[in-house]
Amino acid sequence: MLNKSIKTMSITLIALIVGILTLSIRSQAKLITLSTYHRDSWIAYGINSKTVKSHNAYIWNLQHTKRLHNLNNYKNTTWYAMSAFTRTNTSKGPVYYKVSNGTNITGIVYGKYLSKYYVKPLNSFQTDQQYVNYLKTAQSQKLARGVMKLFPNSSVSLKLSQAALNQYNDSSNSISRNYTDVQSSVYNHAYVLSQWLTKKTATQRVAVFEKTLDSIGYNAEKRASMGDYELGIYIRDNIGIGKPSTQLPIAKTIDDQGALNYQVVLAKEK
Repeated sequence: MLNKSIKTMSITLIALIVGILTLSIRSQAKLITLSTYHRDSWIAYGINSKTVKSHNAYIWNLQHTKRLHNLNNYKNTTWYAMSAFTRTNTSKGPVYYKVSNGTNITGIVYGKYLSKYYVKPLNSFQTDQQYVNYLKTAQSQKLARGVMKLFPNSSVSLKLSQAALNQYNDSSNSISRNYTDVQSSVYNHAYVLSQWLTKKTATQRVAVFEKTLDSIGYNAEKRASMGDYELGIYIRDNIGIGKPSTQLPIAKTIDDQGALNYQVVLAKEK
């Protein structure tokens, strides 16, 4: 009877060991087959509100074995997708992104939890208020919102924003033709925003721009006094143009190329 019990325990122990080894092998296999099929895109994404609601939506470690963060706690964060993965050696199946917030968080996120940033074309707006509402709410316009705060009493002008955007393709030079007292120093220094691209947060880059403005004579007091100036602003921060999308995979299409465009100008309409 004792021998039978020992035999049974031995069989059970062997089965347990085999089970543990099998789980370990499967776990390793999952990691081995997690393959990259697009690298180093650094495309800006925000939370997809349709798929990330009240339930948990996790950021995993790079081995996809441990939960690190819950996206619900980072609803206003820009996530930069650097690589895309599947659980197989093909591009088929659920897509996961390797993402970073640009500073201290890097991990793996289920692709459908994110929505790619886009900028709306200026000709889609009819009034200043429509454009201002967009600037104040769109996920892709964090940088623009920061710049607007630097000129708290200057009203955003859709017309001036369009003129600033089109000036290089506009033979009539609508800025100089329709505006006076153009603050060319501000306009010429707006390019400093592009030097850091997406490697720093919007707040950090706005701080760089503010420091630059201070150095050329546009300190906080002067900027606050410019209430009689209109503000033209158009920022396309290395993203596509169109409407928010959950397009997968991460690769850009011909019509979805990111572009850099940093237009910031203050002037008075004639």
